[in-house]
Amino acid sequence: MAKGIGFDRVRLYFLEEEKKQLICKVAVGVEKEKIRSLTLPYDREDNMVSRAMMDRRPFIVEDAGHDPGSTRD
Repeated sequence: MAKGIGFDRVRLYFLEEEKKQLICKVAVGVEKEKIRSLTLPYDREDNMVSRAMMDRRPFIVEDAGHDPGSTRD
């Protein structure tokens, strides 16, 4: 998938509804030992992954370095 869309990083998250948390299960461009610790709160205001899932549409950020919803991590 990463090669097909031309990205150097791709992550696949699963939703744990009871915990309201997104858990990273697969990643390209991330060290394997870090994958287990990649989690996000399932909260529209906290991160763009949750927002895209809740809206059921892609969320495109042109410049993540200057987007207030992005974090360096």
